[in-house]
Amino acid sequence: MISSAISYKDSVIYYLKSGWGERILFLFHGYGESAGSFEMLAEKLTDRFTIIAVDLPFHGRTAWNEGSPVKPQEFVDIMDAIAGKESKRLSPWLICGYSMGGRIALTILQLVPERIRHLILLAPDGLKSNGWYWLATHTFLGNRLFKFTMHHPAWFMGVLKTGKRFNLVNQSIYKFSISYLQDARVRMDLYQRWTGLKDFRPSIGKIKKMLMKENIPVDLIYGRFDRIIRYEQADKVRSGIENRTRVTILDAGHQLIHPKTLDAIVKIIIG
Repeated sequence: MISSAISYKDSVIYYLKSGWGERILFLFHGYGESAGSFEMLAEKLTDRFTIIAVDLPFHGRTAWNEGSPVKPQEFVDIMDAIAGKESKRLSPWLICGYSMGGRIALTILQLVPERIRHLILLAPDGLKSNGWYWLATHTFLGNRLFKFTMHHPAWFMGVLKTGKRFNLVNQSIYKFSISYLQDARVRMDLYQRWTGLKDFRPSIGKIKKMLMKENIPVDLIYGRFDRIIRYEQADKVRSGIENRTRVTILDAGHQLIHPKTLDAIVKIIIG
């Protein structure tokens, strides 16, 4: 993949581009990752798509200087600018989002459904309301507590350890949470990313109506052994739009971009 960048107001958005196909495929990575996470996948799709994997704000090499939180419409404008630079065709987009990138993709769909041809969601965040995330990013007191905890994490780590001891917190969630609390830099990144991307809040009810109106197919792909985002979430999402959605469960955990799963994901994207 070729590294490139585009200026947006006072910011610089980095992305990786590959392929020469007529259709544009945007790839949105997960939390703490970068566009490079998709290199293995992109290699298998270069003859069918023009592939654009973006370093999301507060990730990778992207330098975001427009203030926080990021406005979703700003990101749509960035996608328009990149698509205009990399392709002269005005064909609808395919969007693939992994984990946090799924929440980004769903919000984009909510804003410009007429621009989307196919939505592929890999272990997507955003389909189920997360009360803790909402409390930490959308309420004054919750945000103050969140910020305090990022500077003084010992009390919360104690809560997690107690929860694990009494089997109130499963092993995967415990390890996942502790890994983000032990390092000060990682904690500050967590605070910036959570608060900076908090306005990417898809409404599943609205999205279902748009999928029906615009006739957009959606593929939901989960890992059978994923303890972070469970595949059971798909049942609620599909309700009422079964003819627009397809669910695939792979023998994997949360990390779905893996040599063992690539062929299955490629087949779904190609359609």
